[in-house]
Amino acid sequence: MHLFLAAALITLISPVQAPEANRQPQLASGAGLTAVVFGSGNSIWFSGSHDDGRTFQPATEIARVPALALGRHRGPSSVW
Repeated sequence: MHLFLAAALITLISPVQAPEANRQPQLASGAGLTAVVFGSGNSIWFSGSHDDGRTFQPATEIARVPALALGRHRGPSSVW
């Protein structure tokens, strides 16, 4: 259920780095904030909602890395 909701939310947020698609959304909700974090290109983006997910703020880039592995089936992993 949560995966479906996260996927639906990510389609509501326009691609932030065209032509790169928004990938691997993660959803969290708590006291007065629903947040979605996702990757696009080599950046990690955040968008928040203060009305239980009815509307979301424009996405904000929170990190840029040299190589961001998106689309892997196992998710992020370390060689350590």
